[in-house]
Amino acid sequence: MKSKGLRTALIVGLLFTLMAVGTVEAQGPGGVSALALPPISSGFQLQNISTTETAHVTIEYYDSNGDLVETDTDSIGPQSSKSYYVPNVLGQPDGRYSVVVSSNVELNCLVNQVTAPGNTPYVAATHSGVKGEETGSPMYIPWAVSNYYGYNSMIAIQNAGAAIATIHADFYQSGQSTPYRQYSQSVKPGGSWYLDLSQPPYSTDLPPASPNGFFGAVKIYSDGDATPVAAVLNDTNPTSSFLRSYNGVKTAATKLYAPQVTANYYGFSSGITLQNPNPSSVSAHIAYYPSGVTSPVTEQDVTIAANSALPIYLPSVAGMPANFNGTAVIEVTAGGPIMGIANHDHDPPGPAASYNLVSEDEAATTLYLPQVVRAFYGFESGWQLYNIGPEDVTIEVKYYRLGEVTPTWTQPVSIPAYSAFTMYLGDDRGASLGTNFNGGAVITVTSGNGKLVGLGNFVAPETGDNMQVYNAFH
Repeated sequence: MKSKGLRTALIVGLLFTLMAVGTVEAQGPGGVSALALPPISSGFQLQNISTTETAHVTIEYYDSNGDLVETDTDSIGPQSSKSYYVPNVLGQPDGRYSVVVSSNVELNCLVNQVTAPGNTPYVAATHSGVKGEETGSPMYIPWAVSNYYGYNSMIAIQNAGAAIATIHADFYQSGQSTPYRQYSQSVKPGGSWYLDLSQPPYSTDLPPASPNGFFGAVKIYSDGDATPVAAVLNDTNPTSSFLRSYNGVKTAATKLYAPQVTANYYGFSSGITLQNPNPSSVSAHIAYYPSGVTSPVTEQDVTIAANSALPIYLPSVAGMPANFNGTAVIEVTAGGPIMGIANHDHDPPGPAASYNLVSEDEAATTLYLPQVVRAFYGFESGWQLYNIGPEDVTIEVKYYRLGEVTPTWTQPVSIPAYSAFTMYLGDDRGASLGTNFNGGAVITVTSGNGKLVGLGNFVAPETGDNMQVYNAFH
């Protein structure tokens, strides 16, 4: 699959282009990141998915004014990964930056955000870099909050076009079909527009009369939909002691998967938010499958208002058992396609994460995890896959240590149709990776007529928000 690049300047032959959107920051303005979080440092990991070609990479950094301030080059071997910790590689002052990465072969990109060394509390979040074909207009954000029971969001919107463009953001209160507020901003190519919903003008005019603040969905678009955009959302709680992050979505679907959701599972519980971008209401059916089980434990039917978002908290779903860990399958039964995200939280407060729901069209026989770790300075990884069927499958998971082109370990796994499989590399099952492992993984179906959706995750040794979750790449 090839991309023509995001901007004319990048079209040299055929390019594969990713965008790390608005979250590559060594430290926020004035020494404090958005949303009253501690100073945040970011890194990104690139994975070359070619089996034969070395990736020749160009990395462009844009400052908060949208100006190109640095261009770096590098190379990454076939099937290998490489990490870039921004404070160590960017020769610029502390601040907020956006990135455009281009290469001669296709790359996957993962963006990690963590509390800068020496600061507290510890927070962490991960989102995916956005490939060129994943940019567009309009773009949708299923979950955004402003002083919603003290929760706040920051949205970064990046201009993926070749010229300055006016970009719009329409906010829809949950359950409402007309915009509650509309905002516009001129954005330079490669640059980003940052909407910190904890600050004016958003904090003063977004919350409705209700004391609970604003919760809803956002539609993002350029004038005439002529300029493609990319977007990512950061989300934090009232004490700014956790950070969640997920990507904006371009394409809706009639069948979606949440590869891992929980309800009172060792203190973890999930919420799902579904966004309806259509001018009329949509009905959907949700089935919840425990990990390793091929029949749903409970089901529900929901209706989503036009142009609106619907939140679903799993512990409140009728028939949901305690200690649930599994997969949610969402299927539209009447109306147009939808999109959505899932949130993870912990009680008592601490670890938290978000990820995008996966459409049926994104299920694949090969998935990529740009970064997995084992016993890496105390960090551990896991992953969860769901086999959408129709047949049982056998898979191979090849793990590549950072910078290496030969697998460190090849793991065979069998997954029944319509069932999930959970892997934690930090226990005995991951012992073949040894210690101090940092790299990527390639997951391939080797037998059986089935396709996979999945997630990767990290657990940090620090206390606090020590969990990061990201969507597997297809």
